Amino acid sequence: MGSVEGKYNHRGPGDQYNNPSTGTQNITNGDGPTYIAESIKFASPNAVDRAIPNLRVTNPQNDKTRIEHAKGGLHQDSCKWILAHPKFQEWRSSADSRLLWIKGHHGMGKTMLVVGVINELLSQPRASPESNDNSRPEILSYFFCERDDPRINNACAVLRGLVYLLAVQKPELIHHLRQSYEREGPDLFRDVNASIALSEILTKMLCDIKSAAVYLIVDAVNECEGLTSLLSYIENIASTCSHARWLVSSLNSKPDKVQGLLELELAPSIMSPAVNLYIDHKLRMLDPLKHNKTLQDTARARIREKANANFLWVSLACEELQGVDYARVQRVLAEAPDELLDMERRGRARMLLEHGYTQYMDFKKDPRKVVQRLEDAIKAYKKAYDAARSSRPQYDMGIIRAYISLAECHRELSHSRKLCPDAEAKMKQVNKADDYLQKAVLLAEKTEDKERLKRAKFDQAVLGARRALITMKQPGVVADAAVTRELEGTRDTLLMFRREYEIAGNKAAADWAKFWIGELDHAKLKAAQLRQT
Repeated sequence: MGSVEGKYNHRGPGDQYNNPSTGTQNITNGDGPTYIAESIKFASPNAVDRAIPNLRVTNPQNDKTRIEHAKGGLHQDSCKWILAHPKFQEWRSSADSRLLWIKGHHGMGKTMLVVGVINELLSQPRASPESNDNSRPEILSYFFCERDDPRINNACAVLRGLVYLLAVQKPELIHHLRQSYEREGPDLFRDVNASIALSEILTKMLCDIKSAAVYLIVDAVNECEGLTSLLSYIENIASTCSHARWLVSSLNSKPDKVQGLLELELAPSIMSPAVNLYIDHKLRMLDPLKHNKTLQDTARARIREKANANFLWVSLACEELQGVDYARVQRVLAEAPDELLDMERRGRARMLLEHGYTQYMDFKKDPRKVVQRLEDAIKAYKKAYDAARSSRPQYDMGIIRAYISLAECHRELSHSRKLCPDAEAKMKQVNKADDYLQKAVLLAEKTEDKERLKRAKFDQAVLGARRALITMKQPGVVADAAVTRELEGTRDTLLMFRREYEIAGNKAAADWAKFWIGELDHAKLKAAQLRQT
């Protein structure tokens, strides 16, 4: 129903109600209450239909699924320990324990522990209104804060998410939201007082649920802007609603004075058994170790020694092992840094290498060959190189991969007619590529990385073919015997690589060598024809 401007009078017995309109509203001459309102705009009947979509900034249920997927799935055995922990059991069973504050250093598994707790609570049967068992959840609402996402890194977003899940699970609670939304409209969720209004709505909703316990879970509150305000809201609600129980995870900060506060610190002494289970799980999934129990045992001992009961360190170490030959597993673990920060730099290098590769492949698949994609790939590869260099000790495998990838990009740039209109410009790109490959070969030899050493030398042969093809197109070069000998030498090297890759079953590499051999044969034939004429 839309708004209508004008004046309306309603006469008759009973309660008097305003018409949904703007303008002066005069309602008189009745036996019920009399109201006079000046310039009020009343919400249309479908206002509540709009309230929920306007309230929603994210769906925490979808966030939970996304986080589980991004972290490689929940390893339930690494989370089960908390269910038997005295403080967790007290939080679930005691009406006086209203807030369980889980804290721990970066990488200690707080988020996945929260996911495990949510899954456990969701798996429990719901309490009936007649039940006196308040340890079973009548309702569960939760939220995951993430510092780098402005949608979900502030106190208002947390409150909106908690209210949203309550509203969609319990429609009978929506009237608490309706009362404010009909008066304020969408600004209820956006203006400077939004957090205050939402905390009041959340409190009313919680107080309206009296048949059983209500669980409210917020992960990573330390990543939330306006943390002081959020903690204040949590304190007030925890003190006001005795049946509402909070579980909050954080790096450090916690309220000073909250009734029924329990604190659980994820110290290495507590987490070691869970992390050891996680190590076993990850090692069983690694291709280089699947069928080598002796190497598994060696890797397990080394990882346990260095990880200091940190889930993230284990995850990053296993991610690095996935990309190495089994013969280098022990060396990679021996050189892995003890500090988590350095392991994260290595992880960032791998992420940037993957991003650069995506840009490079987009360029290769694009028939227009938009050079900007290659330039974006080069930027990503250079950042990956910087991240690998900044690790202590430096991340040699990441550096070698960056060198090889940068060489590949510059070789491709030598084909660009726009950037390289003449032979000199083409050779400039080829020389840059050659410089990177020489560095890759030297570092691969030093670190005994046979796999990447072979790749770098193969790319050198391909680059030699590219150099020869550019040279052959120059005036007067076709009769140069030295150029012909260089071409033949490059062809022989590529033929050797082709045979090796065919034996190894690497069809893609063998086909790539075959392509360049064909290009050289075509150039040689054309040169011979030119000499005859």
